[in-house]
Amino acid sequence: MTRPVWLDQALSSDPALTRLISTVATTASMGLAFLAEWQFVNFFAPALGMPAHLAHGDASSIALNHEVVIVAMLIGGTLAIMLGLSFDESDLKGAAIATVLPTIPLLTATLITLLLGSNKWIILSVIPLLLGIGTLFRRYGSRGNNVGTMLYLGGFFGYFLGAQFGLKAFNWLAAEVLVAVVIIFMVRIPLIVFQARSNLERSMQSYTIRARLLTQHAVKVLLGGGDQASDRLRTALVRLNEMALIIEAYISRYGSSRATEEMRQILFDLELSLSNLARFSDSLSRLNLSSIISRDIVDYIREIPESDSAHLANELNDALARWQTFSQASDSVTPILLRRLSASIINLNSAALRWRETGDRLRGSKKQLPAQMEHISSLRTGHLPGSAVVSASASSEPWDHKTGSSIGLTPEVRSAIQITIATAAATWIGYIVDPQRFYWASLSALLCFMGVNNAGEQVRKGFYRFLGTVFGVAIGSVLTRAFGMNSTIDAITVLFAMFLGIYLSKVNYTFLAMGVTVAISMVFLQLSELSNGLLLERIFETAVGASIASITALFILPLSPRRVIATARTKFLSDLQQLITAAASYLKNPNLGDELLGWSREVDSDFHALIAAVSPLQWSLLGGLNREVNELISRASAVRNYSKSFIADLREPSPLSPELITALMDVADKLNFSLAALASRTIDRTAPYIRVSSFIESCKTDLGLKATPFTMQKIDLLMRDLTLLDGSLAALSKTLGVPVISLDTSKVEGSLIS
Repeated sequence: MTRPVWLDQALSSDPALTRLISTVATTASMGLAFLAEWQFVNFFAPALGMPAHLAHGDASSIALNHEVVIVAMLIGGTLAIMLGLSFDESDLKGAAIATVLPTIPLLTATLITLLLGSNKWIILSVIPLLLGIGTLFRRYGSRGNNVGTMLYLGGFFGYFLGAQFGLKAFNWLAAEVLVAVVIIFMVRIPLIVFQARSNLERSMQSYTIRARLLTQHAVKVLLGGGDQASDRLRTALVRLNEMALIIEAYISRYGSSRATEEMRQILFDLELSLSNLARFSDSLSRLNLSSIISRDIVDYIREIPESDSAHLANELNDALARWQTFSQASDSVTPILLRRLSASIINLNSAALRWRETGDRLRGSKKQLPAQMEHISSLRTGHLPGSAVVSASASSEPWDHKTGSSIGLTPEVRSAIQITIATAAATWIGYIVDPQRFYWASLSALLCFMGVNNAGEQVRKGFYRFLGTVFGVAIGSVLTRAFGMNSTIDAITVLFAMFLGIYLSKVNYTFLAMGVTVAISMVFLQLSELSNGLLLERIFETAVGASIASITALFILPLSPRRVIATARTKFLSDLQQLITAAASYLKNPNLGDELLGWSREVDSDFHALIAAVSPLQWSLLGGLNREVNELISRASAVRNYSKSFIADLREPSPLSPELITALMDVADKLNFSLAALASRTIDRTAPYIRVSSFIESCKTDLGLKATPFTMQKIDLLMRDLTLLDGSLAALSKTLGVPVISLDTSKVEGSLIS
């Protein structure tokens, strides 16, 4: 039975179902924490120093007990969210440390603010300082990311609970935190035990789904889907490569062995075949191709991977001869594309069969493999790191008068300064607006700096937070009126809102802000404090915090998106130089294949970092596409695709003579020399990019290479790949404003993402 396309699309949007699993675990932790905190207050609160009259049955005691229960549940739920969103451990020891460690700064800050007593002016000044100090711990990775937030939360817990219960609130809060931590860790145990091995299996299944969607898009392109189908094909190609990098990271956790190297090799072959299928399908769709040929190709694609490889190869060879009769004698492009597309279909069918066998072997194997090898592509909560790495590099760069770069600071120091200033300003302005709800502005400012890496991302997140709050207030108002004061239904509504918000937060942060606002509406309903005025104040305080965060990000030690883009572009092109150097080394020593694949994957990672870096600038203020940055991504994508084709053809088993190897190495050296004009962080627009196409044509003439489209050998394909790569680099140069010197007037063929 064929799986519905909509189901494939839904599953492909969540790599390895990581987001779904994390959301379910976080929501389950919240629900169980609510239940545990409720029971804990009812049974143990008086014994921990809370007022003894909580146990009395009069109306005022019942109301106070209800408020204490709500606060306890809020503490447990907050911890479940904060620890769940940042959880990134793969063993029980690490999970225990990551769960318990954040409670130390939380309780420390609580105790500090409780000891300060009623000195609210001092407390409100100390809390932003504690947050700034805690932000410095981000340098220690995922386990240090929550230190600042926990110091902040602990400070406010102490501030509010101290006003109500005094110093004795510490014992109660510590006990409530312990209950929440135990619940959160218990929920994580089955995930650690059962998820470690299934991560790779699920990521392979996600890759298979994305590959299937890509072939479906290729079919639509060949059948005349137009520009919209081509755009979807390109997007599918990028998403497929993203999944390949995630699989590489999971493979690396199992250490280096023959099985893992074979899996990595099959993955690379499969992706190259799919990439070529997409490229050549898109190129052929732009030519005046006979509908008979298009339908034939579509039929062959739909047979993958059910066809026998030898039988499919014979059929395609016969088809090539048949298709030749439809080509005009003067057309030298279509036969080449048809030949290469046919080879891609054959290779894809073979690689897909091997991929399926690998998945079957993995599911059948019960052996627990070690996880000691360093990741080729580091993951953060199961996803690629986005612009985090290149933003950190850009932040550390020193002042540059030519590019206008700011002071060079490590990212945690820059963030600590910005967060301290923003939260301090938001706290005091929020306090002027409302001394009781000022933390909404302060918290809004803080959250705009979490999970983002540069000024563009910070401003965008501030806008999304405000937008989500507005929508959340509207939805929360409707739900509170519909459900009323029903504790059970309200708790379920909170969990459902948070589930949707957390799950969709990777799509857009607006959803998380909306879910949190709906949950807050329910909480204040239970506290009998909900009103339209309170909800409007929530919007205003959020706007204050988001605005202050945006102003701080833009004007105080700003890390501009364009600066990050320049760093990402530099790394992308520098690693491309390394890839070309590795290709030259591979020509001399075929045993260096692993190094070649490694640099190819590094270029892939750089490309995804570049995509993340340009993301805040992809849309203009008026809602239209930013042509400049989108053209940059288009050109960089073409460069990456042609480099992968070159590596694929280079690794074909056909041997090359010493004379041919020398010629290829000469071309590679000249291409690397030309790349130097683009690979520096500060582009000298007076230094041109020098095309090497004319040199390639000269080499082909000297070597006597006069292949026809249907008689091209390995060396012909390699020279053509280098010509296309040179052409795409020339197009990238023009996008960057670098002059291009070309001694070759022949037209460069190839259309995908160029």
